[in-house]
Amino acid sequence: LSYRVTGKIGRTSVKPGSRLVSDVILDFDLKEHAHSFLGRVGDNVEIISELIIPPVNGRLTLGTTLGRTDVSFQSTIEHISLDAIAVHALLATLNRSEIGELVTSIQHTSSSLLHRHKPKVPPTKTISKPAPPPNILLFDGYVTLVGLAIRTNTAKTLQKASSSQLHFELGHVHIKGNNRETRDGPPLSFPEFFINLRGMQVYLAKALNGKKTACGDLTLGATLHATSKRNERQELARAYQLRSSQCQICIHTETASVVLEVLGHLRESFKDIDMTNEVKGLQKLRRATLADLGTHVPSKPSKTKEEEPTALFGAMYSLEMVDPRMIWK
Repeated sequence: LSYRVTGKIGRTSVKPGSRLVSDVILDFDLKEHAHSFLGRVGDNVEIISELIIPPVNGRLTLGTTLGRTDVSFQSTIEHISLDAIAVHALLATLNRSEIGELVTSIQHTSSSLLHRHKPKVPPTKTISKPAPPPNILLFDGYVTLVGLAIRTNTAKTLQKASSSQLHFELGHVHIKGNNRETRDGPPLSFPEFFINLRGMQVYLAKALNGKKTACGDLTLGATLHATSKRNERQELARAYQLRSSQCQICIHTETASVVLEVLGHLRESFKDIDMTNEVKGLQKLRRATLADLGTHVPSKPSKTKEEEPTALFGAMYSLEMVDPRMIWK
């Protein structure tokens, strides 16, 4: 099993910032590129799975001062078009034993190199020093996704000459997040996030003898704002505001049967994937990375049964739907 990255152009630049001496600005620009996993079948090398990534560009700014880390990120991602079967093949490849052995080998090699090149410091008398203040992480980010399309088709069989199709289309997506009101201000108690979804559509269809027949669709446009507000007790609490500016559901007589057929096809395709080990690995990597950076991550106190629903019911929620429509055909 081998891994290959192919593309045409990739640019990056690193330069010091102007606001602080310790600021670093990283600009990157990647054109369309492909990530492929290849395997040898006999004397031939064939592509097992391939994922094509559209052009991505952005800027990352890092600034560090005593007890404070500032992170600013902006990025734009062009339209992404995926096939559910190709995604399934990629996930199945990542779940293979060869990938686990490769990750283990990289971890052992890295640990060996770090241990070998670790500087040896002669023992000295320990002098008690006051503990440094915890490192506070301040961030703000803005990501724009031009569009996303995911398609899947059920396979034709001898008993059925037709195939069902599921298309998921997503227009422009704007995501903003920050945990500070001003550039040099203190961190917020609750980070703010804003997500704007435009032109989300789920389209069901049936193909028979080269003709496509619509079997239902859902069109949605919405914005989600996660912020904080004062509740009735004048305590600061998390607030979620969801507003739908466009919601139209079109149901056909064959909608239910097509949905069940597509879901059954996806279940059969994904039932052999077990991502439990990968999720645990990512969680351990996140904790180790934060510990290496010295970032202060407050420990979560254990919750009693009486305190568990407090976070859910202690937040405020608002839902606003403008001109919702439902059509039966």
